[in-house]
Amino acid sequence: MGYKRILLLIGYVNLADLLRNRDKKIEEFMHQINASVYATDDQEVVAKLAFKYDLSEIPVTDSEGRLVGIVPAEWAIDVMHEEYEEDLGNIHGISESSPEHYWDKSVLRLAKDRTMWLIICLVTGNFYKFYNKKI
Repeated sequence: MGYKRILLLIGYVNLADLLRNRDKKIEEFMHQINASVYATDDQEVVAKLAFKYDLSEIPVTDSEGRLVGIVPAEWAIDVMHEEYEEDLGNIHGISESSPEHYWDKSVLRLAKDRTMWLIICLVTGNFYKFYNKKI
């Protein structure tokens, strides 16, 4: 009878440690994994984990815990930068749903994109002014 061998991600070993400890078992100098992500996770989750745990590489596993790849930190930094730009654009009323680049839009288009926020600010300011006089 045969058996099925299942390889799960349980830790990592530095190359220097591996070469230095040739006579020891790997389990004696293996490091635990601080964080890993699933292949189906959002890229922003990967970037946040890389930043939180100061990882140079993030292991990617499937739903059964098997290693399917590694994401380098440089990629995670690029993703964080893109997400930051997207969030900043959304805060300022610049929609990324439009394929146009910000600088390629006309002044009228930019004004239209920001009109909703301008109206909200005007209404809020008027409410504040009205209730501030009452107090």
